[in-house]
Amino acid sequence: MIRNKFCTLSTKLAQLILTTVTIGIAFLILGGITSFAATASDNGATIQRTMWLTGEPANGGSPVTLSSVVSSDSPTNYKAPGDVTTPQNGRTVNLDKYKNLLIHYSVENISSQAEKVEAVLFFPNYAPVFSYDSSRANQISFNSEQTDPKFTDGYSYVGGSYTATPISDQTPIAIYMGGPIDPADGAPSAQSLSPTKKLTMVAPVKPNSHFDFNNPIDDSFYNDTYVFGFVSDDTDTQLGDQDLYAKPFKNIVLANEESLPATNYDNYNDLVKAAVANVTALFNDDATKDTTTDPASIVKVTPGTTAGSWNIDYNYSGVSKHITGIKTTDASYIDGKDFKVN
Repeated sequence: MIRNKFCTLSTKLAQLILTTVTIGIAFLILGGITSFAATASDNGATIQRTMWLTGEPANGGSPVTLSSVVSSDSPTNYKAPGDVTTPQNGRTVNLDKYKNLLIHYSVENISSQAEKVEAVLFFPNYAPVFSYDSSRANQISFNSEQTDPKFTDGYSYVGGSYTATPISDQTPIAIYMGGPIDPADGAPSAQSLSPTKKLTMVAPVKPNSHFDFNNPIDDSFYNDTYVFGFVSDDTDTQLGDQDLYAKPFKNIVLANEESLPATNYDNYNDLVKAAVANVTALFNDDATKDTTTDPASIVKVTPGTTAGSWNIDYNYSGVSKHITGIKTTDASYIDGKDFKVN
């Protein structure tokens, strides 16, 4: 039964997460999970899976799709892992021009008969590119085009169990849409999805804290997405990994994003030199490194509101970055006010 298989899958995932915190766990997870793939069932059903990444323009406007991929399941059967994706659209993600990234995962029954399914989206907590953004947990959402029978929304945590509501002091490792969750052991179940109906899950993501923006890479950040389907004898078929690739980059890469180190610079010229040195790389809008532009040409330094303080602005390729409150020991000018001399 799918419950036993999925519990085993979740248990192994939890064991892997608990036994190591190195980035190498990503490869252990992917290798371990893929080994559970079942053979394709030739039952005439087709489940189409789509994954896409959206971001809001930094200057305002509606979210746009930055990268997407669609499964290539044939019209006559579920596809086993290894042949699940077509070439995807988009790859570069300019994080200086887009914010509030969301990953969307949909499962659609495009056959002519109802199919029992349960869909799972694991968060990319150990991926080299993006990770789940727990600070925006309120942006997790579930949507079903089908109301009868109703699909259950679920959250999975370390340990393998599922809950129908999030646990406030824990970070989920996956979200789920399927049948009712067994309250006794947190095991999920399948639900019947009618023809043409679609399930969609959304989760917030952010750049991995260890990502090197001086040397951005083009890599997959979602390998763990699952759909479990059933034939008449309840034998399950698992559609496994689905990869969404993206190359995050920034037009202006700064060593210090908020302010320069808290040091009293001897004079204005030293401050300008430090502001220029704070630029570690520049990238064109196609994510290629710009080796021709002089970083000094993108820096503007202006007086602050208090003596010795300066504002630093960086402007390049339509992107502006601002650092405030930088101080120097330069006393070449004096702020005065009304006074009386005897």
